[in-house]
Amino acid sequence: MSRRDGLVPRLEALFGGVWQAALDHAGIMSRRRARDIGAGEVPSGALGATVELLERLPPTEWPERWRGLGKASETCPTLAMCPERLVDGMIRPEDAVLVWDLRPESSGAAPRHENVAVGFFPRGCLAGLPRADAARTRWRLWYGQWDACHGGGGAAGWMASERETLEGMLAAWVAEGAIGGAELRVALDVLSARVAGFSPARVTEMANRQSGGAAACIVFAPASASRLNIERHR
Repeated sequence: MSRRDGLVPRLEALFGGVWQAALDHAGIMSRRRARDIGAGEVPSGALGATVELLERLPPTEWPERWRGLGKASETCPTLAMCPERLVDGMIRPEDAVLVWDLRPESSGAAPRHENVAVGFFPRGCLAGLPRADAARTRWRLWYGQWDACHGGGGAAGWMASERETLEGMLAAWVAEGAIGGAELRVALDVLSARVAGFSPARVTEMANRQSGGAAACIVFAPASASRLNIERHR
């Protein structure tokens, strides 16, 4: 395997499909040079060292030039823009944007949902800013690191129906078999920690209702426990 062939997948793991723009935004190299590497040119050893550093650290501890990047809820760049919209540091459900990756299944079944995180996008938080403003760029790069996103103040119909809520989306994925096990545990932990009023119990209720009670059951550990135990039932 060439140095290029080994490095590009690692960059994609760090930044998803926007890795070239991320390198440009952080001042590591131009987007044109990054495209050349994506097309097959051999990268420098310095780029390899940079990737190794980022892989060793959680995104919240990356150097300042990477601010607003990294696939984690905590790195969402808009969190600092409208602090008055937060509730004790947590995101209101109507301002929450769900982001996730899609993992194709070899069997041809619907892709699995993984790497779930949540961002913050109140209605109008970028209003009046030029299209090329750095804040807009950071927001586009942040959510672009995942394969899909939905929700927040800019999404039509968000919070207007049961399905258009965080609990409703997660319940539908559970009922469809698109998420379960460890990935579901992570998603519930992330949303419970970051979103005010998020209810795993509602996810359970909706998922079982949508599947006739057969697709999934989320069983809560005792109140003193710090984790959720999730069991799948067929």
